[in-house]
Amino acid sequence: MSERRSLIPVVVLFCTVALVTLWMGGRLEAWGFDPEVLFAGNLFLYLLTMASWFLLRKGMKAKNTAGFLGSFYGSFLMKFLLVAVVAFAYISTVRESVNKPSLFTCMGLYLVYMALETRSVLSTSKSKEDGRD
Repeated sequence: MSERRSLIPVVVLFCTVALVTLWMGGRLEAWGFDPEVLFAGNLFLYLLTMASWFLLRKGMKAKNTAGFLGSFYGSFLMKFLLVAVVAFAYISTVRESVNKPSLFTCMGLYLVYMALETRSVLSTSKSKEDGRD
């Protein structure tokens, strides 16, 4: 159960950003943001973080170090490549009308999701070492 509890900050971040983009859409547009890009980016990063977390959790159950390292590097490559592909697709699709404030905000969200995921995995790992499963 502690594994799922460690994901609460990730879920709270997703819900908070989603609600802000939905509630304050007009105000965000007035400030130069594109709420649709923010919402889509937040959803993508949330789903990517969850997939990565489950991959890392599977690796933590591996019997040897190679299994853990395989899931760790697989998770990293998956996130890196998918974020790069989605960013490239967005930039090449809209060309001159790229919404830079929203794009940079999504980049910041990526860092926050990554920090929360790392914290979650470490807390899960620590609770297993302590025998608090």
